Amino acid sequence: MTIRSARVAAAAVTRLLCPVKAAAPYWRMAISYPWQPLSIEEVATLFDGLPVRWWIAGGHAIDLFVGSSTRDHQDVDVAVLRPDQLAVQAHLDSWDLRVAHDGRLTRWVTEQLLGSHEHGIWARPNPASAWRLELLVDDVIDGQWAYRRDPAVRLPLEQLGRTTATGLPYLRPEVVLLYKAKQPRGPDEHDATVAIPRLSASERAWLATAIAKDGPEHHWLPLLADKQHGDGRAPARR
Repeated sequence: MTIRSARVAAAAVTRLLCPVKAAAPYWRMAISYPWQPLSIEEVATLFDGLPVRWWIAGGHAIDLFVGSSTRDHQDVDVAVLRPDQLAVQAHLDSWDLRVAHDGRLTRWVTEQLLGSHEHGIWARPNPASAWRLELLVDDVIDGQWAYRRDPAVRLPLEQLGRTTATGLPYLRPEVVLLYKAKQPRGPDEHDATVAIPRLSASERAWLATAIAKDGPEHHWLPLLADKQHGDGRAPARR
């Protein structure tokens, strides 16, 4: 076996042993990367003691809202605020942190502020390990959370998240779904199906208004308008 063929074989084994997170379309990445995502409990342990706000995001946030696991997850996302980015970086100072943008992963230099166009950080304990979590950097304007694709869509920071009965913070489901609505894949469609019926009328109205600004014909809008839904009951507390 040649050195090149051995490397190819090793890479194939790695892909079999490690879940793979496909690159998001807007990054235009041409390859996939091996992932072994942290569990929610491991995320909570890792971020214990962080002096700034953070929230479980993505599909795991939907599961926390629903109160049970509704599907498998290839990764785990943690949302943080842009003004807090260096505090988060310092908290993970022993980790290998890479800025994910425009088809590349580049090292996040210590104490370097991210560009306003940079929103994703992939994290792993060291360069030899699989990726363990992704940081999603959310914008803040005039003391309010601002949707990066339309900064006119905002929420007060104190309304951005919810908390489970055990104190675990997670992004509000309507905010999670707003990000997923742009180019929904199969898992995103699943998350919308399980979460939208559990949203309150005001939460569905907020999400429908935000989605319609960019996609007035979006196929989630009829589900959001269904008056049979919207009791807002979920096992997690606000």
